[in-house]
Amino acid sequence: MSTDDFVFSTLIARHPDPATASRALAMAEAAALLRAADAINALPQDYECDPGRGDAAELLRVMAAAAEETTSPAPDFFQPGRTYSKLRNTWLFRCDHVTAHPDTGERQAFGWLRRNERFDEWVPSFKSAAAWTHDGWSDVAEDGEGR
Repeated sequence: MSTDDFVFSTLIARHPDPATASRALAMAEAAALLRAADAINALPQDYECDPGRGDAAELLRVMAAAAEETTSPAPDFFQPGRTYSKLRNTWLFRCDHVTAHPDTGERQAFGWLRRNERFDEWVPSFKSAAAWTHDGWSDVAEDGEGR
């Protein structure tokens, strides 16, 4: 999922959780700053009229990096594009999409599940906030085994 897709899907959700919405806004800010830096660099060079152009582009890139750093708090739910395991990698869940129930706002993660030890086929699955809280899912990338 691209940054723009993540930001869009998060911000149009009826009940986005505050952490995810904050992360989406910070990612959008970083992307806008990087586009501005690219636009400055694409302008024709005129050293006499604009000697600080490179400094402005570099400042925008530094600001974008700072905005991106704010986007990495510990997640409080499954994240799209990530794979999770439980019971010492017995089960794998690849999250493709997170949405909220239209009436209750309860988050649901949709993706694919398989039993890893037998290399079963992936099957469609969804996980609730209760699964995140009580089932012991951990991010495979954070366990050092890839994404």
